[in-house]
Amino acid sequence: MVVPLLRLIITGVITVATVVIASEGYRQWRQRNQETPHRRHSSPRRNNQVRPVTESVQNVCTICDESLTTSNGSTTTLLCRHTFHSKCYEAFTIMRRMNHQIEGVCPILKCREANF
Repeated sequence: MVVPLLRLIITGVITVATVVIASEGYRQWRQRNQETPHRRHSSPRRNNQVRPVTESVQNVCTICDESLTTSNGSTTTLLCRHTFHSKCYEAFTIMRRMNHQIEGVCPILKCREANF
């Protein structure tokens, strides 16, 4: 796994910074969602985090937990209609690929489980 990753870095397909950002973003996402590897079915988890009334959950990237409207980057909307910062979703996809997990899925655990 390390050799193909190094090859991508050397050829300029991805940068070391992208890998570091992807690793950190995925680690934070995994901590929040407490996803266990190879687990397909689980009961829905409740997120006890309270959001301000003025900020809708729809306007928040659930990967980095920051507002979508204040980002100076682009956003990605999936077929399930969940929207994320493009860089956050790219980092999520890279980390799933590195962990040999299914790619092209929604980072929201409940949504992902509904698609199986």
